[in-house]
Amino acid sequence: MSTGPDGSAYAEFAERYREALARVGIELRLVQSAGAVENLARLRDPKSEVSIGFVGGGLAETADGAMLVSLALSSTNRSGSSWRETRPT
Repeated sequence: MSTGPDGSAYAEFAERYREALARVGIELRLVQSAGAVENLARLRDPKSEVSIGFVGGGLAETADGAMLVSLALSSTNRSGSSWRETRPT
């Protein structure tokens, strides 16, 4: 998961996701980033090895809708979790 800078809200939310998923046996690897813009760039790049990250509302473009899926939306700061959907070609 592409997170955000150390100590940021994105980093804290990512840690909460990691802990919750660990309770059901899923390991989530956290990858620090500069923030939402870098997270979106990683999601757009199939070679980035990142498939989930925090992206601010309004950053993604219409074309991203074909490959990004929104997991959640925070009403307080309009940020959410998005992931890259991979489909067999």
